[in-house]
Amino acid sequence: MAKKYLIKYGLIGLGAIIILVLLFRSCGLYDQNSILKGKYDELKRIADADHGMLIKEIGRLADDIALKDKEIIKLNESISLIYTDLNNKDSKITDLVKQLKEAELAGDLPAQIVNLKEQVKTWADKFTLAESIIKEKDAIISNWAIKYEDAVKIGDKWKEDYEREHELRLLGEKRISKLESSLRWNKFWKTGTALLAVAAGGYVAYDLIRGK
Repeated sequence: MAKKYLIKYGLIGLGAIIILVLLFRSCGLYDQNSILKGKYDELKRIADADHGMLIKEIGRLADDIALKDKEIIKLNESISLIYTDLNNKDSKITDLVKQLKEAELAGDLPAQIVNLKEQVKTWADKFTLAESIIKEKDAIISNWAIKYEDAVKIGDKWKEDYEREHELRLLGEKRISKLESSLRWNKFWKTGTALLAVAAGGYVAYDLIRGK
């Protein structure tokens, strides 16, 4: 009789222990999933907000690059005009040198003085034009430097966005893995409890039959 009760209550205790283990395991997985869901939702909220700001910032940087492109085009056009003016000055100096030789041959001293003054002025104009070219080219270099900095910033912004999306994806994959594990444990839980219920029912039926 004692052996009978020992077996009976031993089976009941074992079943209770198994059920508790399955229950705690299932609850633990649900808790982990809940924590991961909270982290995922918070990270997604931040990522979505940051992505919106990032797109605006990239748009602003892209507009700045486009503006610098227009400025560079204008500067190159200005330099082209300056070079044309320089060529005209060179032609003028060539003509003045020729006229100076003619004035020297004619012995026309006043004409020589006027000619030399005009040459000096033309050379001064060339120097001014050369300075203008240097300034325009410096402005072009400055615009290219800004364009480069903006391009680097755009690359960094896209990298930040990728890293956030990558982190979000990994967290999502981790959560999916936990959910799949929860589903497997739920299936195991249901199967285990069903088997225990069948076993308990069978034992009770057997005990009743034997009692008769």
